[in-house]
Amino acid sequence: MKKVYLIFILMILMISSGCSRSNKEEVRLFIEDAFKTRADVVFLYKDKEVLSGYFSPEAMEQNRAYLDWSPNGRWNNVKDMKYSTTLRISSLKIDGKRATAEVFETVVVTWDFVDPAKVAGTEFTKEDAWSNRKHLVTVVLNPEGNWIIEQDMVP
Repeated sequence: MKKVYLIFILMILMISSGCSRSNKEEVRLFIEDAFKTRADVVFLYKDKEVLSGYFSPEAMEQNRAYLDWSPNGRWNNVKDMKYSTTLRISSLKIDGKRATAEVFETVVVTWDFVDPAKVAGTEFTKEDAWSNRKHLVTVVLNPEGNWIIEQDMVP
């Protein structure tokens, strides 16, 4: 009888740890997709409406400077924009319908000018980058059963 009880307890522990692991992987993939989509919106100058499926209005406001990024304010004189992003997610913790994580983001953006003669000397920079920018992210499960980033603080 003790063996059966022990096997039953071990099976429950294995199942519960497997569920936790899959939730972590689901949240990790969601965060990666959200940050990738945000980079696409910002650097490819796309409609920001798609971000409402990933970020709450509060989280979007917390990173207004990122969403308003531009190549020195010269979108009409930019061509061949290229960018790359790298994410590192650490300290991912899930507690029921809420998850927290530290996300370290590295971005490199380069571009060329359509007409370099229209650019003043000090504004001729053709790249921007930041390395390991730390985001304190809180993700919640909304009533529809979808994850959404509720907070995205950059300390």
